[in-house]
Amino acid sequence: MPPDGRYVLTAIMGANTDCHCGLAPVDAPGTPVENVTEGLPGEYYYPGPWAGDGAAFYVRTTDADHDHVSLARFAVEERTLEIVASPAWNVEDVVVSADGRTVLIVDFLAENLLS
Repeated sequence: MPPDGRYVLTAIMGANTDCHCGLAPVDAPGTPVENVTEGLPGEYYYPGPWAGDGAAFYVRTTDADHDHVSLARFAVEERTLEIVASPAWNVEDVVVSADGRTVLIVDFLAENLLS
């Protein structure tokens, strides 16, 4: 949930390599989840934490090179995706500090860490 509490963010799973991000408004119970990454190229968009400002959330995706899982930022109002890190290894996890100013990217297998 973003800092302002407007949305519920969810993963829409089809298979282990087919995942999209869904948003639903908190103030409208029963509203269907909107697949916000459906029109983007590729099939893997795994939702992560919200950015500190609540205007975007982080997504692990294969959209950058289709070989490795990269980190992207999805802007909610604009419905745009921007790749923010595309290392030569898979981004396994992402953690955002409470103030949103620090983002840690982790690869558990290769023990890489970017911030």
